[in-house]
Amino acid sequence: MQKAVFRLSLSPPFLAHMVTIVLLCGLGYQLAGLTWRMGEFLFPDAPPRVVAMSKKPAAPAEIKFNTLFPNRNKQEIPAATLSSLKVRLTGVIVSSVAEDSLVIIEQGGQQNSYGIHDVINGTTASIVAIKEDHVELLNGGQHEMLRLYDDAIAGSSDGLSDTRAQLLKEPKKLLEMVSITPVNKDGAIQGYRLNPGKEATLFQQSGLQPNDLAIAINGFDLRIPEDAAKFMAQLSELTQLDITVLRDDAEKNIFVDLSIK
Repeated sequence: MQKAVFRLSLSPPFLAHMVTIVLLCGLGYQLAGLTWRMGEFLFPDAPPRVVAMSKKPAAPAEIKFNTLFPNRNKQEIPAATLSSLKVRLTGVIVSSVAEDSLVIIEQGGQQNSYGIHDVINGTTASIVAIKEDHVELLNGGQHEMLRLYDDAIAGSSDGLSDTRAQLLKEPKKLLEMVSITPVNKDGAIQGYRLNPGKEATLFQQSGLQPNDLAIAINGFDLRIPEDAAKFMAQLSELTQLDITVLRDDAEKNIFVDLSIK
């Protein structure tokens, strides 16, 4: 199978971080139930067993990823003409295959995704290059740039602002954002099917797509009970996730930094 590698950056980081937490908690809940039931079946009278922390390193990625929530001051962007378009760059997904890279641009409260050579709705500006923290445009013969952390539109859309306020007031609603379903075949776990909950926008911002099948995290194969148990043992100490999903019969890696800087 062909493996593609993606690098994900988002703004604002709060919502994407919340989706990541939901995903991690949901998978943890499913894996805990699976390993507990298997233990009861195989060792009904055995005393409790403490699973040692795994020293197994994360599966190597094809390229070095930057963090999901990068330090905004860590990189100076070369002097360039900033675009005067009334749009806002809210997300960037950089693939190892340039043609597969995507950006998420907000305009008039609506968010749309674009690839290389696409024209931004309602403008004559086309996308000529997608970088990890900015996008380069060709607008009326002029080269312009949108930066990930520059707000051309004051504030976020009303929908996302309302969602954030709701999450702060009722954290339990996080569980409504991601649907996690274990997939079994002939009694063996095949992975965990991921789908958006009621907040589809937040799911998309995490870099996931509907029906993604999570099969591994940080090099631990979620289809192997022993690996799943080892992953569970280090949940509280995780600082990053390298999630391997099956999408359209191909493996794709999504890297997530769990620390907000």
